[in-house]
Amino acid sequence: MAWEDPDLISDFLVEAEEHLDEADTALLSLEAKPDDPELRRRLNGSFHTLKGMASYVDFKEVEQLCHVTESLIGALSSSGATTSRRYVDLAFQAVTLMRQYFALVADCVEGDTPAPEPLAMRKLHARIASLVA
Repeated sequence: MAWEDPDLISDFLVEAEEHLDEADTALLSLEAKPDDPELRRRLNGSFHTLKGMASYVDFKEVEQLCHVTESLIGALSSSGATTSRRYVDLAFQAVTLMRQYFALVADCVEGDTPAPEPLAMRKLHARIASLVA
């Protein structure tokens, strides 16, 4: 499969990495201050922006994982300490899976091969969705 616009995908990957870095930083801070609304706002903003970018380049699974992770972050304010820790862990997993997926996509764009199947992201999406539904 030839990528329609490999330069666009490459640009997306660079910018996506920046938003994942921001999400990582906010998540690390959120572990220490789970009730900080500014940290939740920053974290939500990173996922929201990434969701929009993913939609633009038609990465549906990334878009869906970002959307459900936004809901998870929204639920942090009403969850207890144990649940908050669990939700933060799930958000970290979302960031990790997206990083792994984007690394595979970068290799595919370079080699002009089809995008990998995002099975792990689909599974995590389902898991998070079951918690915040």
